[in-house]
Amino acid sequence: MNALSHCLVGTLLIGLSGLSHADAVLNLGDGVVVTAIDGRELSLGLFSPRQTHYVLPAGEHVIAARFERLYDVSADDHDIVKSASIQMAMPVLMDQQHYQLDLVGAPSSHQQALQYAKSPTLRLMDAQGQALLEVNGQQSQNPSLLAGINRVLGGLSDAVTQPSVEPPTVMNTFKTLWQTANSDERKAIAHYAKVHAND
Repeated sequence: MNALSHCLVGTLLIGLSGLSHADAVLNLGDGVVVTAIDGRELSLGLFSPRQTHYVLPAGEHVIAARFERLYDVSADDHDIVKSASIQMAMPVLMDQQHYQLDLVGAPSSHQQALQYAKSPTLRLMDAQGQALLEVNGQQSQNPSLLAGINRVLGGLSDAVTQPSVEPPTVMNTFKTLWQTANSDERKAIAHYAKVHAND
């Protein structure tokens, strides 16, 4: 190996060691969506791909995550069920270690999911499968996207209005719901509207 090859290999090794130093990997189980990291909300818009893991600096972090899954209601109807975000003060994440964030007792059916989303439980485990943290969240509102659409189409609104502001219209509330929905949710909304267009 000549001097140039030695130089290139040395530079590559230094570069690779710099990429992995002081980072930890947080892997997400099926149905877990991270909504914020250290107080910074994450973009979960229409074209945002579903994240399966995050690379975080080693140390302490506060993660907000929720339960979110698409369920078949019938042959023609689908519903995305999701919970409110749960705040988790993580233990110190160690350099170059992998962690897993999973749902505890994840539901398999739509009906079970509606109940589960009111009080989901998230568990953080280390690479050896040892539980480091378990947090339960509670939600008072109906977690079903279809229930939200039904409220909008029925003329009901969860928005709080101030005396100086006009009450929101059904269409404005629907637009807000559409704009904040992710890709799967928009498909479910469009499908719901198509099926119930003549109701």
